Amino acid sequence: MSGMPGPLGATALPSNGMDGLTGDDAEAVARVVRLAMGAATKEDQAFVHRAAKAWLSSNGSIPFERCLRLPTTPDAFRRMQRDVWLCNAARQIDAPTDWEVSTQLLTEWDRFLSRGPWREWRDETEPPACATSLQRALFYASHFNRGKSLSDKQLNRITGQVFLRKSL
Repeated sequence: MSGMPGPLGATALPSNGMDGLTGDDAEAVARVVRLAMGAATKEDQAFVHRAAKAWLSSNGSIPFERCLRLPTTPDAFRRMQRDVWLCNAARQIDAPTDWEVSTQLLTEWDRFLSRGPWREWRDETEPPACATSLQRALFYASHFNRGKSLSDKQLNRITGQVFLRKSL
């Protein structure tokens, strides 16, 4: 699993990790990435068309990026990236409830930050090729969260949607 290629590569968004986040900011960014790569779907085109109509009907009073459901500040974009990678990591944890997924993920993430590879990798822009998919997800989550962890409740709020999708 790799980040998006091309000019958006520095954003390090997982291509398959975003597809499962339909309905939130990550899906909106995934649409823009598909448009930029020339791989827009009919749904993407219809979404952009609806956003343009909303922007025009507001006479420009609503920012176009808001109509596209995109993060409107660099910090919001960074948090969205962090959340995408945390959800990607949560998909790799096998546990029966969303709370157990988030607590196991928090344990893994804390270990990754304190005694794991983060100490060696934190100054890198990408994890090494030898990184597991979980380490890769935790690397980017850590990078976009400035090397800090979250509380168990925050992590559960962010990753809870993954558990709902696993049960469908």
